[in-house]
Amino acid sequence: MRLEQNSANRSLVASLLLLPLVAFAACGGEPAGMPEAEADPEPAAAPSGPPRVFFVAPQDGDILSADHDVELEFGVENLMISPPPDAASGEAPREGVGHYHLGVGTGCVPAGEAIPEGDDRVDFDDGSNRYTLQRQPGTYELSVQVANDANEAQDGLCETITIEIADGV
Repeated sequence: MRLEQNSANRSLVASLLLLPLVAFAACGGEPAGMPEAEADPEPAAAPSGPPRVFFVAPQDGDILSADHDVELEFGVENLMISPPPDAASGEAPREGVGHYHLGVGTGCVPAGEAIPEGDDRVDFDDGSNRYTLQRQPGTYELSVQVANDANEAQDGLCETITIEIADGV
């Protein structure tokens, strides 16, 4: 009789130990109150379409206050922005890679030509995409252009906008 009772006790203990595991599996494997695991993120879509460069801010036609500096930001699609390698490295310009140039009061340089240096141009060879413009009231033409590692203007990668900086805005 004692042997039968021990067997029954073992079966009862085994059932009680297995009950939470069965309930756990039946509920989808997540304990109650626990957040569900996040699914793996989907890989980024491959670039589609031609590359393009644009002003994130300001927008064409914006009228901005002369009381504040103008914060410029550039964006690009379907192209990687990166600082160019050291000119002494002798590396050929990388395909699909470029860096920004800003022209103030100057238009776009034709594709394939070197973008000149000067007071009216800023070279972002550090790979950055922001600039603070400090100007007096007036109307300004701004051009953002992408150059390759050799500072040559890239075909179709220039946008020009006009902004106004005004008193009392």
